[in-house]
Amino acid sequence: MMKGETISAVLPIRAGSQRVLNKNTRPFGPYPFGLTELKIKQLLRVKALDEIVVDTDVPEITDILDRLKGAGEDVSSIRVERRDPKFAGSSTSTDDLIKHIAPKIKTKHVLWTHTTQPFADDRVLTKAIDLYVESLNSGFDSLMSVTSLKTFIWDQSGPVNYSRKAEKWPRTQTLPEWYIVNSAVFITNVDTMKIIGDRIGEKPYYYVLDHFQGLDIDEERDFLFAESIARSRTT
Repeated sequence: MMKGETISAVLPIRAGSQRVLNKNTRPFGPYPFGLTELKIKQLLRVKALDEIVVDTDVPEITDILDRLKGAGEDVSSIRVERRDPKFAGSSTSTDDLIKHIAPKIKTKHVLWTHTTQPFADDRVLTKAIDLYVESLNSGFDSLMSVTSLKTFIWDQSGPVNYSRKAEKWPRTQTLPEWYIVNSAVFITNVDTMKIIGDRIGEKPYYYVLDHFQGLDIDEERDFLFAESIARSRTT
């Protein structure tokens, strides 16, 4: 970070999951406490972070931290904020959660990440902070990670990102570049978060991740696919 300025990470973790049962804490590859254990370990390796705020209603969070501590990890930078039950339901909007968490942040800047991008590791997060600092000097006010998309996109009326009148099947390299927000990392000034109630400002810098780094676990098949990759990388 810039000299004299501080940054914390926010890791929101909800106990319930509708599409992937217990996705945050069920075993994932070599990690007994799953995606939560993995993401916390990744965050602990990001040297630029002053604090890691885990906002959660997950009852196993104490066991997870005890396991990490027993394995020699320094968990002193982690602050657990027990989530109010009214913000722990599946009906809670992201907007409401941001407004709920923002007042808890004590640093000037905040990096918001999730457990569900297991391959957005400490190197990805460290680079995100570096790019965020650089982007502030270039007129941007925040950063979010995206995945580039260059393919044929249609809706019910036909193609939306190219014209078949010009060319029915253009080369994909010539198509306009679209971006998918993969939710691996958002960084902004905490004051911005409090004022506009968002994880990004009005002009975010796009940090482009490859499809592997930006992989998002949203369904059971995503979990199984990601787990098979995680297992192969540790054998």
